[in-house]
Amino acid sequence: MTYGINSLVEDLRTARDQESDEQSMLAAAKLAVGKVMKDGSWIKPEYRIYDEELRYGDVLLHEDDDHSFAVFAIAWAPGATTPPHDHATWVVIATAEGEEVNTLWGQASEGRGYEPARIINVPAGEMIGLTGNDIHSVDVPGDALTLSLHVYGTHPDHTPRSQFNPETGHASTYTSDNPVA
Repeated sequence: MTYGINSLVEDLRTARDQESDEQSMLAAAKLAVGKVMKDGSWIKPEYRIYDEELRYGDVLLHEDDDHSFAVFAIAWAPGATTPPHDHATWVVIATAEGEEVNTLWGQASEGRGYEPARIINVPAGEMIGLTGNDIHSVDVPGDALTLSLHVYGTHPDHTPRSQFNPETGHASTYTSDNPVA
């Protein structure tokens, strides 16, 4: 029996009814994402297509009517990067092919701006979970495409996401119409 995107979403809905805080929901989501990644039946060739200029491509695989539980297949071009940003909701990022390098950012020691606090390599078969308050950036090393599954507590276009200037700490709002670079 396959464990595909529909099974993932049903498990997320069950968890939402049982979990009372973001950390518990994130833990439950990671368990469900682990199952869909192990199954692998969700992967299709068209999920590996990306925009040459933007350096990524995304395919929405699921979104509830209330914009919760948005599930995307993300194709990253080799060498793609993003500036530091948040998601304003929990997210589980699981790599199916290639590798993502996620840098978590914290307040700079001198109090102004942000500095790298932790680097997490997420090779194929691995995942990370981020809270709505976590600030991260993504780098795609090597010369091969990276394919990942991103599962958000709320569709990113329906949350007040911010992109951060690490030097000044300035935050600006962004959406898919004004994506991270």
